[in-house]
Amino acid sequence: MGAVNAFRLLVQARKNQWLKPAELEELQAKRLRAIVKHAYENTTYYHRKFKEASITPDDIRSPDDLEKLPITTKDDVRNYGLTEMTSHGLNLNKCRNVPTSGSSGTPMRVIYDQNADDFSKAINLRSMVENGLRITDRMVNLGDMRTAKKPLWFQKLGVLNLQTIDIFNDIDKEVNDLLKINPESMIGYASQLRLLSEYKLEHGLNGLKPSTIFTTAEILDPDTRRIINTAFDLEAVDLFGCIEVNRTAWECQEHCGYHMDVDSVVMELLSDGESVSAGERGEVIYTSLYNYAMPLIRYQVGDVATPTDETCPCGRGLPLLKSVEGRKDDFIRLLSGKAISPITMHLIVKHTPGIVECQVVQESLRKLSVILVVTDKFTDVQSERLIQEINQALNNEVSVEINVVDAIRRGPNGKMRMVISKVKPVT
Repeated sequence: MGAVNAFRLLVQARKNQWLKPAELEELQAKRLRAIVKHAYENTTYYHRKFKEASITPDDIRSPDDLEKLPITTKDDVRNYGLTEMTSHGLNLNKCRNVPTSGSSGTPMRVIYDQNADDFSKAINLRSMVENGLRITDRMVNLGDMRTAKKPLWFQKLGVLNLQTIDIFNDIDKEVNDLLKINPESMIGYASQLRLLSEYKLEHGLNGLKPSTIFTTAEILDPDTRRIINTAFDLEAVDLFGCIEVNRTAWECQEHCGYHMDVDSVVMELLSDGESVSAGERGEVIYTSLYNYAMPLIRYQVGDVATPTDETCPCGRGLPLLKSVEGRKDDFIRLLSGKAISPITMHLIVKHTPGIVECQVVQESLRKLSVILVVTDKFTDVQSERLIQEINQALNNEVSVEINVVDAIRRGPNGKMRMVISKVKPVT
């Protein structure tokens, strides 16, 4: 298990992408039937859902049949808890317990056992290896050092040697650390890579020349893509997904859309409960095909995407999304002139117990309001720690005020942005 199994699965995944569309549909349907049967027989939550819908696993033969089941929301996962959502007899001590970053301001936890973790890594690696990543590349993740792991034996030998640069550090320290590592590949949040790219355009940094850059977790808008590409003289590759089911779609070097990982997930795109047609925007509903530890069937993640009937010139059988829409939050602006990536707020909230929903509003250069919906696990100690961590991330330049409310107002589209700044950027 572990690394060897993940590499074996990667080899198979790279073969799968070249299957004909009909062959991929058959593979997807087979894996769907297996995970549905398992969820019915081994989880309290889905057994109940099937009974309430008056159906059995035999009624789900293909993705088209999933409409017979109700949608599972983030509130469902959070409220029913790991006991009902995970498989009977699962040893949680031998699993990865992963907190989400709460893209909607609502963090939760997802369980991966070793098999699911290996499969997830293989699918994720496929999206990068197919875009030029070599397994011996020095790779840097611009991320959260708190979730970084110690290097494994093969990483110490230079295979998939991923090092993390903490985005909570000052940008000057980030750059110094990057120059020391001299990465051949980088992956990170789009907003943080934009800040780094702007810094590079201003200061040069001729010694920082990765051959591949991958953006993830946030929407890659055209302006951010242009800045990254210009700064590093390459074509950044955008990856799509979420922590709950990991990688689900990715660009290839043709940049004609996002290849859906239909061998690992079913992605429904719905509008008013009905499947959308090509060219129409739809809300993303996921069914994971490999996580038997914590099955997620018809899981509502909150993102929006647009499918297309077009085929990619690359020749892969994986179908395409024309575009994706995910998190788009504001940068926080400081008196010193620095901009702070909104992802820092997501990561701080992610590690704070008792927060149900969160919205951070920068009222001015001197004031930040943190609006929270909480449980009784959010104590005065948690409140003080949250203020301390935010102050530290913002260089103690902003006054932080916490307001606990019963509910946070949604936008016109029914969604909630987590970071809103009323401070206009200097142009």
